[in-house]
Amino acid sequence: MDGTGECSKVGGHHPLSKIAFCGDDFYNAKKAFSISRDALGGQAIHNAITGHQISLYKSFAKEGERLSLEKMAKIEIEAMVRAGIPKDVATGWVIKALEDLKKQGVKYITNIPWGGTN
Repeated sequence: MDGTGECSKVGGHHPLSKIAFCGDDFYNAKKAFSISRDALGGQAIHNAITGHQISLYKSFAKEGERLSLEKMAKIEIEAMVRAGIPKDVATGWVIKALEDLKKQGVKYITNIPWGGTN
């Protein structure tokens, strides 16, 4: 996966929104799997993904449910697809990010991004 890797090395976009894990002692955003802006297709695509994330997470938060990793993965894939990333590519990035969470030992989704405490 060209242009992907540890955030401290490639920068860019976390395919699982990092704010969701703030407060989990095991989560390290700088070591988390990330996608460089170039691999995304540029800053405009990154901005579009963020816009779709905001919309999708705010809608989810209004439902009043707890955010699970399964639901989070669906939201993140949908945000990337809406921004023009092919679904298979978005899915691969999210799977890699989920594997990274497991490797880090992350236990909790502490926040619903743009939607409050989980």
